[in-house]
Parts: sequence; structure tokens; C-alpha cells
Amino acid sequence: MAIEFVQPGKIMDVKLSAAAEYHAVVAIDDDGMVGITRAAGAENDVVACDVEGVFRFGKNSGSAITAGTPVTIDVSTGKAAATSSGYVSNGICFASAASADTVVEVKINVFIPVGTITAADLSSYSTTTQADAKYVSAVEAGSAAGKIKVTKNSVATEFSVPT
Repeated sequence: MAIEFVQPGKIMDVKLSAAAEYHAVVAIDDDGMVGITRAAGAENDVVACDVEGVFRFGKNSGSAITAGTPVTIDVSTGKAAATSSGYVSNGICFASAASADTVVEVKINVFIPVGTITAADLSSYSTTTQADAKYVSAVEAGSAAGKIKVTKNSVATEFSVPT
């Protein structure tokens, strides 16, 4: 079968799992991909969502986020925060936000592993592929001694595992 162009992919139709307002952040999948609604909709409605671009999100005051810092967008609150070590972000800070700022500009759906995954983080994983729906798509058996490979949206990254 020949490859056929479908669309640019910046906007995706999404079936809402709950009612959403205009410009709400919604989960596209269980792996952290988010969309920004282009219209309000009720549960089970299909609405167009932006899946690329830079958007302003609320953030908690008291924490500065510098441009280029991986961030995680909380779908339940619509806020963005610097990504904790050991997790995969779903955005990147586009313009620095000072500690007192209540908003931050984020380029959405940029997935970056953050920090080192420890042996304790892997305690629930077997040596075969194991899904962790919120942070990574798969953790695979180590490709080298003391390392694991994490695959997120078909992008593989190796992490060192402390022993």
C-alpha cells in the first residue's frame, strides 16, 4: 500500500471522556498526549483539538520555570509545572516564568525523559515490556548492563540504573 497524506496533524478530532469548555486541556491518550479544545463539548462529543503549538497554562506561584525546562501539564487542573525527576514531560517551557507569575507558556506534546530512573522505580517492571500509562509507553529489558530503554511515542531513550 502506498503512503497517503491525510492531514498536517496539528489539529485532531477527539471524543471527549467528560464535558469540556472552549480552550480546555484534555487527555488524548493514556501516554500523556494532550490537546486544547477548539470548542466546548459534552461527554462523548467529538471536538477539534490543537495538538501542536504554544499555549499559556496556569502555574502555581512560588516556583520559577525557565525556558527549555520540561513541564508536565495536569489535565485535571489545567496547570503546568516543572517535570519531576524520573518522569517524562508532555511539554516544554517556551518562555521563562518568574516565581510570582501565575501563567507559563508551554509548547505542548514535547516528550522528554527527566532525571535518572532508579532501581526502586523499576521494582514493578518485569524484564519484558511493561506499560505505565501515565509516564512512559514501555520499559524494555536493558540494552546494556546497568541501563534500561524507555520508549515513549516511538522515541527510545536509554537511562542509567543505579545498582
